[in-house]
Amino acid sequence: MEFKTQKDVLQDKTARLRLFEKLCLILAVTCLISAIACVYTLRHREVVLVPMNLTGSATVSNSAVDASYLEAIATTLINARYNVNYVDVDKMHQFLLQYTDNSFLPTLSPVLVAEAADIKSQQMTSLFVVDSVKADPSNLTMEISGTLQEWSNMVGNNNNSLPDQSKVIDLQFSYSGGQLKLKGWGEKHANQ
Repeated sequence: MEFKTQKDVLQDKTARLRLFEKLCLILAVTCLISAIACVYTLRHREVVLVPMNLTGSATVSNSAVDASYLEAIATTLINARYNVNYVDVDKMHQFLLQYTDNSFLPTLSPVLVAEAADIKSQQMTSLFVVDSVKADPSNLTMEISGTLQEWSNMVGNNNNSLPDQSKVIDLQFSYSGGQLKLKGWGEKHANQ
């Protein structure tokens, strides 16, 4: 029969405790790595969207968008501003303001109010025909070239078509938390 002294028993328990400590440390490191991987995955996961107004898919993550999504949003906002008539201009401009960054609202709102007043006073209808689109998803900018066509529906106006205006529109966006917001709108006539 083998007898163990208290010293031997204490050494066995100490060895087991050290093994248990090593296992706990390995588990803690594994949990930390798993948590970091989960956070990274949640922040960088991509969702593929195929909305009705796109011909192909668009990829969106919590940190970035691709060119096709940027183009779809930009053309939607262009349509909300320019493809209007005197009956629905306020509703379309309110839609546009919903997708505008709070920092840009004080700049854009007065411009839209003035445009809406002009459109209503002249009973106008307008249409923007897009000629070209250049997307830069890394900088969240768009350059859209096209022609703005306008008609006045005023009674007694024999020539209700106004001269076409060729425009180049530069849009800047911000993207945070999965929301793409308009933060800049610049335009110039195409021949400038």
